[in-house]
Amino acid sequence: MIRRRNGMERIGAILVGLVLSACQVSPVQRMDPESTPVGLPLSPQLPTGIHLQGVFSIPAEFEGHPTTHTEMHYLLYLPERYYQESERRWPLIYFLRGSGDDDYDSGFVMSFGLPEVLALGEQLEDFPFVVVAPQVDPGQTWWSGDIQLVLDGLLDEISATYRVDATRVYLTGVDMGGYGSWHLATVYPEKFAALVSISGSGYWTVRTSRRNYLCRMQDLAAWAIH
Repeated sequence: MIRRRNGMERIGAILVGLVLSACQVSPVQRMDPESTPVGLPLSPQLPTGIHLQGVFSIPAEFEGHPTTHTEMHYLLYLPERYYQESERRWPLIYFLRGSGDDDYDSGFVMSFGLPEVLALGEQLEDFPFVVVAPQVDPGQTWWSGDIQLVLDGLLDEISATYRVDATRVYLTGVDMGGYGSWHLATVYPEKFAALVSISGSGYWTVRTSRRNYLCRMQDLAAWAIH
């Protein structure tokens, strides 16, 4: 059962979709998107607007740093015309969910913000975005340990696997994800065209200088909703 969150979070999630113009999830396996026949929905498909539950296998080392995780689960939404328009590259929204005391499974991710809107089918009829919503382990944040390295690696894999327009990748998040989006943007500002933070604020991180972290974002469009 999807619990109702604060109304402002839901409004903010719908605003993100506009500006960037009861789920018990069964286990599914990731599929090669290019092997799916054109015109058919991705299969197996969750009984929601979310198309695919995937697992990112984390290498032992990222950017010269050893990693402490072996995998990260994520939810993926593909535009309705993804397979019909086989040559088109699509903008991507990278969504970081908020915190809670639940098992941080797929159902929990779909109780927040944009994934909840998609799961309930409340998105615009023509919603031309790939949406990726990763999961993080209970007790951890989007800026814990090597999580930012993992998020960067997941984004690279998604961009290489699906037809993503690398010049139109938008970062957003709610609550803890709002904070996490600021953190990730200060570490990898070159990866994103814009940032939309909902109920979060920016802080320096262990991977950026306290003195210079905002200067790193000087060319990144940002919209803060609180």
